This record gives sequence, C-alpha cells and structure tokens, in this order.
Amino acid sequence: AVKSNLKYLGADSSLYANYYEIKSTYGWNRLVALCDAASNNGSVLPSLLDMDRFTWMMAFNNLLVNLDSYIGAFAQNYYIFRDNNGIFNP
Repeated sequence: AVKSNLKYLGADSSLYANYYEIKSTYGWNRLVALCDAASNNGSVLPSLLDMDRFTWMMAFNNLLVNLDSYIGAFAQNYYIFRDNNGIFNP
C-alpha cells in the first residue's frame, strides 16, 4: 500500500502529492531523491538524512506504539525538514 513512508513511487513528483505536504514553494525533487535513496540506494541515505535523529524518532514511536507515525500502520503525521546543510531531519 502506498503511504507517506518514504517509498519511491517514481521520478514524477506529482506521484507524491497525495501523500506528502511541502511547507515551501519548492522541495518536491529533493523529497523524491530522499525516497529514491531510502528505497533503492541506502548507501547514500546518510548523506541525505540525519540517521541518528531518524533512529531516535523510530525508537520513540516504537516505544509509544505510535501507529500514526513513520513506522506505524498509517505511516503519516510526522515531520521531516531539510536544514541549511541540506540534510533531512525528523
């Protein structure tokens, strides 16, 4: 099932519009690149995503049995932002 779980849906950014909300006027291509790395090229993921913070977010949501989180059944209601260094952070 398609959810907002960083799964790569294809290169067309419009494929992601129903699952993600961008809080700026740009960023879809960067989100697509993050999803591509998460699904298809894990070796580059640490250069795009703060893995320490992401691991803490997953552990915290698992501890609380948060089904409405990234790793939950619904895979929604979490935030990821891109910092000034170009790294995504939860």
